[in-house]
Amino acid sequence: MAKAILTLDEINLLRHSEEPKNTKLYGNLYETLNNLKNTKAVTLGMIPELDEAGVAALTYNKKSLIDTVIKEWYAERVSEEDPDKKVRCGLCNTPNKYLYFIRNRLNGQTLNVGSSCITKFPGMEGYIEQKKQMSQIHKNHRIAARRMEFHKRFPDVEETISNADNYMDSLPIVLPAELYNKLKNTGNRMHAVYNVYVNEGKKPIQSALDSFELFELAKTQFSLLSKDADGFITENQGNPLICKKSEVDWLLLHHKKSTVQRIAENGGKYNEYTLGAVSSYDFVKSYIKLFIERNRSKLIKLKTMNDRTLNFQAVLSMREYPQIQYTIKFSDFMKQIGAKCILDEEYTYSEKELLGIAQINRTYENLNTILGYIASIMKKLEYAFLIDSDSEELILYRRKDQAIRTIQISRFLDGYNKHILDPDDKIEKYLKNVTLSKNSKWYSYGRQVQLGIANKIAKLYKQQIQEQ
Repeated sequence: MAKAILTLDEINLLRHSEEPKNTKLYGNLYETLNNLKNTKAVTLGMIPELDEAGVAALTYNKKSLIDTVIKEWYAERVSEEDPDKKVRCGLCNTPNKYLYFIRNRLNGQTLNVGSSCITKFPGMEGYIEQKKQMSQIHKNHRIAARRMEFHKRFPDVEETISNADNYMDSLPIVLPAELYNKLKNTGNRMHAVYNVYVNEGKKPIQSALDSFELFELAKTQFSLLSKDADGFITENQGNPLICKKSEVDWLLLHHKKSTVQRIAENGGKYNEYTLGAVSSYDFVKSYIKLFIERNRSKLIKLKTMNDRTLNFQAVLSMREYPQIQYTIKFSDFMKQIGAKCILDEEYTYSEKELLGIAQINRTYENLNTILGYIASIMKKLEYAFLIDSDSEELILYRRKDQAIRTIQISRFLDGYNKHILDPDDKIEKYLKNVTLSKNSKWYSYGRQVQLGIANKIAKLYKQQIQEQ
């Protein structure tokens, strides 16, 4: 048999295109093709009326012709699925479940092209995109079919998975690590078996069981494990050393996942290390009465916590001192003192522990309190401290020659705070070292005049004398 020179899909494509109408290039090809009747494919011998240009078009010029014709067309869209295959391909006349719509940009004609025929013309514009779309449609249909199959076996599959997730998310306390991990892994297995089967048609793990049997097994295991978890919760929910959900949420929010893991590894219970890591406002507030009771210091008292701030205040009141205000961060207090208070019924603390973690508030109130207390010592040393509120600096004034040097207020407060509990003779020794420090430059009275600050310094010194 002679080999076909044109297939039916090629004939129909040429019939609906503009390029074959060019008689100068292709002779009577277009007219001859339109006169063909009831033909599926043709050989050159089957169309004897074809002129010389037409013969050339179908032999050594055929590739060039087809390539040019293809450029007239572009893949417009993919049709909806037709399960009954009532629509036939406009090129090969074969019934098709899926059809592409292609449009001729020169004459506006539209053809339905079957998903098989479209692959014969891969150079057509939009072909790749529409092929991807068709591929996705096929994939989505397979997914839908597998999902329906799963739901026939397990009508409540999604509810089962959702309930397992909700159970894990609403645990009121931390479970022991082994029990929690088994529950979590079993819940994850249910997810994986269902999702991998629906989306990929396979199993997430190697097993002799099929996907439905694997899901049934995981479902049963989760039910048994949740009963064990419920028993642990009932037995331990009232234990103050059991870590509760609100505390877990706070720890995770503050990037302390490893602390939660340590608690789980300790059977869901706190130890001193993990308890010291919990410093939420609500948690510390729940124990504030205990913390105040365990303070045996006669000098430092804890005051009420600031609303929703991660600190509370310690107040020092000793000798002739008025109150000095301190701030202690929850995190420092819980780590050094609070955890011990909760875990050890005999534990107490005093000013030594408090001052080890407290930060003196850098305020003018604290500064004036301290300067008032040491005024007599400074007078004895022939010096005075002056507060320059304009520059927010502390000025050390040497009485004998009126020379001055400046000190940062924050630096002075932090330095003095280390000696806050020392007896006066040690405080005097510390202050003497401050006056002799060579870290800052002294300004003579003459230099002060040059800088235009002499009168200001004299006024500050006079004011200090009057206040004493």
